[in-house]
Amino acid sequence: MPGLATKALGCALTLTLACATAATADPAGKTTLSQTIKVNSPAGFVGFKPLSAGPGEGYLVRQGGLGKAHSGRAKTRRSLLFFVQFSDVHIRDTQSPARVDFVDPAGPPLDSAWRPNEFLSTQVFDQVVANVNANRTSTVREGNGKRAKLGFAITTGDNTDNQQLNEVQ
Repeated sequence: MPGLATKALGCALTLTLACATAATADPAGKTTLSQTIKVNSPAGFVGFKPLSAGPGEGYLVRQGGLGKAHSGRAKTRRSLLFFVQFSDVHIRDTQSPARVDFVDPAGPPLDSAWRPNEFLSTQVFDQVVANVNANRTSTVREGNGKRAKLGFAITTGDNTDNQQLNEVQ
């Protein structure tokens, strides 16, 4: 039996390392100006869609009925508001008996209760907060050369999943 346990441990370690090397994006301290996330699968592909780091997105200067952007505007630019929005954080107790993932085999509309990534929700949110902390000042310089400081954070959507006291705490 020790041989079987050793082989199982070796397989688990190999699988963990293989999956870990596939995660190449490092969002720490980055915004969508410097990096985005892109899906690496052909159109119409069904199943797991691997993600990777993509190019950043630049600013889009709006031209509309309220006026036109003038050259030299960067010299007078000032930040009106710099804040963070968290939405649908979903802190979950995945071991709760109130979970209804057992109804998934019934099919639509009851087929979205089982989400295998849910148990990582607190770790994902921890990394989101770490990235916000790494971006406490704006990447955009104001006309005087200074950068706006993060003013506040707001949360929208629901932050717990089952309305359970342990999820809210």
